[in-house]
Amino acid sequence: MKPGYWPDLPKMQQTIHDAGYKPIEGGVALRVSGKLVKQGEAAGLALELDGMKAPITLTLTAAKEAPGLLAQLAPRAGEVVELEGRWSAAEAGQPGPGILTVTEIAGAAARGGPG
Repeated sequence: MKPGYWPDLPKMQQTIHDAGYKPIEGGVALRVSGKLVKQGEAAGLALELDGMKAPITLTLTAAKEAPGLLAQLAPRAGEVVELEGRWSAAEAGQPGPGILTVTEIAGAAARGGPG
């Protein structure tokens, strides 16, 4: 993909479905970087993606196989990190480009620092 491009992932999944195939649930793997931010009163975390043409912020959740990753990330709010995970669309009626279920902190130590 070209830098700064955010694909219309729900549309891609719908195209797959319309062609008679079943999109793989949780099958959209992403590796993204951006500024880690606290979100809401519950101190949830989100990632403001860097290098995008339009602002994109993904809500973060922890993968079942790596439940401690968000706790590791929380003290790094305000830093630029690189994460790997599985993308899922926002629930019906919820704003935003979706959720990233974090499976790995990729190169975060090397990229750190205020962003």
